[in-house]
Amino acid sequence: MKQDAGLISTTVSGYHSSCFQLNKKLSDDYPEVADVATALRKNIEEFIEYVPLIKCVCSEAMTDEDWREIQDVVKQPALEREDVTVEKIKQFEFKKYFEEIEEITMRAEKKFSLAKKLKTMREEMKVFQLTLFPYKGKTFVLKAYDEVNAKLDDQIVTTQAMLGSQFMKGKLRNETKGWETKLNNMSELIDEVCKCQKTWMYLEPIFASDDIHKQMPQEGNWFKDVDNLWKTTMDAIDNDPGIIDLAERENIKDSFKDANKKLDRI
Repeated sequence: MKQDAGLISTTVSGYHSSCFQLNKKLSDDYPEVADVATALRKNIEEFIEYVPLIKCVCSEAMTDEDWREIQDVVKQPALEREDVTVEKIKQFEFKKYFEEIEEITMRAEKKFSLAKKLKTMREEMKVFQLTLFPYKGKTFVLKAYDEVNAKLDDQIVTTQAMLGSQFMKGKLRNETKGWETKLNNMSELIDEVCKCQKTWMYLEPIFASDDIHKQMPQEGNWFKDVDNLWKTTMDAIDNDPGIIDLAERENIKDSFKDANKKLDRI
């Protein structure tokens, strides 16, 4: 059954109201045919009784998994959702199982709402961009760390709250757990980049001197490695400032962890 349940409900309610008015009009002007409107109204009232079930069957939140539950409830394992008609709803006595069907639909709509929320969050992060500021005409540095961290923290808290829902099950739960892991990785990466930036900016003017490299060759090599990583990463962000694109670069978090160890040794 692929129908707009809301439109059906509105239309039928309109017909019911029109029949009431028509019956009153005919009773006054043409009483001999007023029974036609009465009979039609009775038929519509009978149909209205099935509208709540139609809404359940037509819910856009209903998945194949949810429909299998309904098949079990109404004891019709071969009944496909697209084959359901009002006549079949009557024939298989769906009304007897309305509470169970309504409960299944409610759970489906809760899951659907969570899935839409997850999709929205992913789309938000897909377009969320890091902000760069030129540094001495050589490279860039990141700014607005607070904004980045606030965005990530907000998404992490929201994701954890979603995972606490009793309706978060199966494939949706796995997808949400995967998103939580991705957010945590992004947050950890930004922390490593922030730490690296502070120390790199402090040491960069010092190691700009050739004398320092001669006096501290080992430390100079370590700083050169970090400097190359920094400039390469900033160039990549300048070309594509999306935070997800940065986080998906191969070994990027481990590279900055290693860079920070070298900076600590320096």
